[in-house]
Amino acid sequence: MAEDNLRDTQDDFELVELIYSTNRETNIVHNIVHFVTDFEIFEHIDKPFISMQLALVDTMNFVQSVDLQGGESLKMTIQSRETKGEGASITKNFIIDKIIKSQRSDDKTEVFYLHCFEDIVLKSSLINVNRFYNDKPTNIVANIMNEYLNKGTTKSLDEFQSNMQVVIPNMHPIDAASWIKNRITSIDGLPYYLYSTFSNNNMFLIDLGQLLTRDPINKNAPFTYIKVLSQQQKTDNFVPILSYKHENVDDILSLIRNGHVGSNYNFLNTLTGRNTSCAFDVKADVFDQLKDNAIFKKQKRYNYGSGEKVDDKPLSEYQSKTITRITGNGAYRMAHVSVRSADEEHDISSYKKRITGNALKSFMTKAPITISVQGRPFFRGVGDYSIGNVIRLLFLDSQRKEDAHNGADHKKSGDYLMYAAKHSFSIRNPNRIVSDVLCARISMQDKDLSVGDFMKNV
Repeated sequence: MAEDNLRDTQDDFELVELIYSTNRETNIVHNIVHFVTDFEIFEHIDKPFISMQLALVDTMNFVQSVDLQGGESLKMTIQSRETKGEGASITKNFIIDKIIKSQRSDDKTEVFYLHCFEDIVLKSSLINVNRFYNDKPTNIVANIMNEYLNKGTTKSLDEFQSNMQVVIPNMHPIDAASWIKNRITSIDGLPYYLYSTFSNNNMFLIDLGQLLTRDPINKNAPFTYIKVLSQQQKTDNFVPILSYKHENVDDILSLIRNGHVGSNYNFLNTLTGRNTSCAFDVKADVFDQLKDNAIFKKQKRYNYGSGEKVDDKPLSEYQSKTITRITGNGAYRMAHVSVRSADEEHDISSYKKRITGNALKSFMTKAPITISVQGRPFFRGVGDYSIGNVIRLLFLDSQRKEDAHNGADHKKSGDYLMYAAKHSFSIRNPNRIVSDVLCARISMQDKDLSVGDFMKNV
């Protein structure tokens, strides 16, 4: 990551084209690249599509002349600075969802703020799926995306669940794929995520374990919050964090009340009348099981204070909520052969994997931090460097020392999963990208760390 600082005179990117088109009555095609002053790209690991907002300055009566109504297409192509010599570019297709607002700066100039979705959102909204599937859940998701939305899917191979038979019950394709995705875990009970990125046209269906084992994309040059550094040029060892937000974190009460710390689950089969009941203890069923996992070899201090007690009883041993679900009704039972349905599992341990996956999703976002950094490192051609990747952060501790050599703040420092991002593109002179990245994790380093620990090439 050999990026320069924000004050250099070269562009971070070039907006090559922005093609507006509609076939409402006659084919209308315009390249409106010169009307745009700013745009923002939104990515989220829990959403299988991206969205965009852009500011369009109209001094030529464009919006009125094309009669913008919503549903029109925008084809965007950008060229990153790093790949300009190679000719690689990023192209993405959007649909105008709505006009957020418009305002006039003078009598002849009006600025329109448009909200757009990735084009598959409109297509998905027009299609109703009522379809029987008999396959592994990851294959069902991939088939839905390919058949209805013409999207390839890159997926993990660590799926625990076996074949299921299911009828998609009157859903749009994106909703159907997300519904099935929520029923998938890895062999270790880690949840799956279905997401899309700006720089790739494939869909990703990846389990949390595979995501967390990725090397940080900035392993040798962590994003670092040092006030003096943020005003200086980037060095070989540090990339400055321009600002950060660490708000509304460590909300243990909400996790308790939602049953993610300790609870009792009932899984009811309406055909047999049999109720499978199991107690859930996040310490015993999740974190104690993961402590020897290779994923957490270096970061063993979890986002859960397992020593906390009330009346000498650990929090996780309280069954603070009872959750009952109807899981099976024998819909696919034939003689002596029984194939599970969407919500059905064969034993308690299998049900617990699904409970574990839901709990881990909640603990992943228990102590997030949002950083604002130069966005150019996330758009280096057609590779994926944004959400779903791991990044390394470094914050200094707050202890004032006479030798002026601070250690690392392990509550904020470490490796994080890029959970969501807002990439702000400003078309100025020069063109700039600033990214606000929501960083999440479920564990951190469990020992005192020096700044040098984050600079090692490991």
